[in-house]
Amino acid sequence: VGDKGCQLRSTESMESAPVAFLPRGSTVEVLQSKISPQLGLLSRRVLVRHVIPEEQSGTDEIVQGWASIQSWQGYVILSPLSSLCYTNTRWGPTRPIIRQCGHAAHLQCVEAHCLSLHQRAAGNQPYDGRFSANIDDGEFLCPLCKQLSNILIP
Repeated sequence: VGDKGCQLRSTESMESAPVAFLPRGSTVEVLQSKISPQLGLLSRRVLVRHVIPEEQSGTDEIVQGWASIQSWQGYVILSPLSSLCYTNTRWGPTRPIIRQCGHAAHLQCVEAHCLSLHQRAAGNQPYDGRFSANIDDGEFLCPLCKQLSNILIP
């Protein structure tokens, strides 16, 4: 759900009764979208389902209703999750990727290794992975096998 939230309505009509208001960042599942028979175009309104987490409502509550994809003023109300990709990569937008070689390490040892990488980078000193790992995004080369990693699994 976009920056201004999303109003769910009981029917496809904009004059129908409101069902719920979803705050920014909510995730919905599209259940139905319609194609105009006259024009063959996809409608701006879609039937969606949203699960309100137990922390907010006391129980997992499911709300369902019709929502607009885009407002008449042009701002985005609903956008696909693919637009929530990482955009600061060297090769354009990507989805999250988890890489790990499988070698075991103590958490303190990995933290010390990553700290030394940042110190070497700040001092313009050479280090393993200088050209292949983006240390600002948490990537590093395994000290044992030199494979690119970006996560430590306890």
